[in-house]
Amino acid sequence: MYDQVWNRVILLATGIALGWNLVNYWAVPLADAPQQRTRVIASGVVALVMILWLGAQALDAAVMAILIIGSVALVSFAANAKQKNRAPDDELFPTLQPPAVRQERPALLLIGYGEPAHYSGPEPWAAWLAEARDRGEQAPHWFLQPRAYARVRSTYAQMDAAPLVQALESLQEDLARQLQDRDGSPSAIEPLIWTTPGAFIRRLIHLANEGHRSLLLLPLNPREADRAALRDAVTRSRVREIGAQVKMLEPPTDRWPDPDPDDRMRRILKGQPVSTPPPPPSETVRQLTERIIQGMSIS
Repeated sequence: MYDQVWNRVILLATGIALGWNLVNYWAVPLADAPQQRTRVIASGVVALVMILWLGAQALDAAVMAILIIGSVALVSFAANAKQKNRAPDDELFPTLQPPAVRQERPALLLIGYGEPAHYSGPEPWAAWLAEARDRGEQAPHWFLQPRAYARVRSTYAQMDAAPLVQALESLQEDLARQLQDRDGSPSAIEPLIWTTPGAFIRRLIHLANEGHRSLLLLPLNPREADRAALRDAVTRSRVREIGAQVKMLEPPTDRWPDPDPDDRMRRILKGQPVSTPPPPPSETVRQLTERIIQGMSIS
């Protein structure tokens, strides 16, 4: 019956697996979801078999099995949800390596704010929800956040590929045309969506290790808190220690590509797809070209 040692072990293990795997199923990228769904189904089948088997011997044993599996699954679910909801903090970064060859022409990062290019896991969404709570916004209860991640994943499956990245790539092409005949024009113009400080720091270190002596950062429609986070990430990257110079350029005045990047995140969390922002206006391209040229002259 349910009070036998092995029965209790199986009931506890089944509850742990059921709760833990359900969080994983809701939070993992789309490509990993089938494997996690299989684990949830397997855990559920084992739970059902145990309940039916014990119930065939005594009704109170089946009731007790349901209570044990259910309570343990809730605890396991909560523990994994807490782990998935933890915003990334300090991470291990690549080692800084003084490059053998210096690239004198600068590298330009076009830094956009809004949804990541793809759903690759809960980390950027957990970080954004933590910031939203700090700003006093309503956000899903931490226990329900894994379900919100599943909704985000489903919304990405309905959208065109990387809508915000497409807008940044449009700006990238316009700037490349404007700067192609300029002496000392950027050797690389790279769109980048700000997701977490750690992801940005890794990219910065990679560029410095490649030998880029000058790194120009162009944040697009940042809040003041975003500027502060950008400056802090540059400091934490320590790329200046191997001779890289980092300069932050002024963003465009028209708030392109989207007046409210946070609204895009809110809509995706609600299951509403977002569209690709319009191409950058010619005045924005002209304005940014001038700022980049000025940044190149003093970098």
